[in-house]
Amino acid sequence: MDDKPLRLFTAIELPPDWIRAAEKRAGILKRAGVKGRFTPSDRLHLTVNFLGECPLLQEVMGTLEALKGQPAPRLVLDRPGFFKRREGGHILVWHLEQDARLLDYQRKEADLLARLGLRLDGRPYKPHLTLARQVFHAPENLQDLLPPPQPFTAREVVLFSSEFEDRRLIYQPLARWPFAFD
Repeated sequence: MDDKPLRLFTAIELPPDWIRAAEKRAGILKRAGVKGRFTPSDRLHLTVNFLGECPLLQEVMGTLEALKGQPAPRLVLDRPGFFKRREGGHILVWHLEQDARLLDYQRKEADLLARLGLRLDGRPYKPHLTLARQVFHAPENLQDLLPPPQPFTAREVVLFSSEFEDRRLIYQPLARWPFAFD
């Protein structure tokens, strides 16, 4: 790897039934007339922390290694909704229930990464799947569109880089750290 900064984030990969459910929900929304940039299936994930352009790959990997073996979070999809924005359209999301283990892990990871001098998003963490960006209009009642898939227990956290190749955003897993199971 060369010395240029990588655009990094940590995330939890989703099981196939969650991806299928998100695809079905996106299809229903599109048929209902929702316009926006829908997230392709191969990029659906649960972001834990977004690091942005980061020149400290080895330090980040060492920090995440120190968190290996944290208690595994149980992830449950909750309700669809929006993150409203003043410009550029809203972000259509599928919220997750607040899992104490996930919130604790995210907070620990963010605290340790901040000690490296990284500027992470200072907003409160709200676990969600991003279904679409740049949404300007959507049905009022998104709740009844589709039941959520079964909950799952996350197996690991993944460090990803994201970069454009041939004008397409590609997520590349760089390393994985397992959670501990009871």
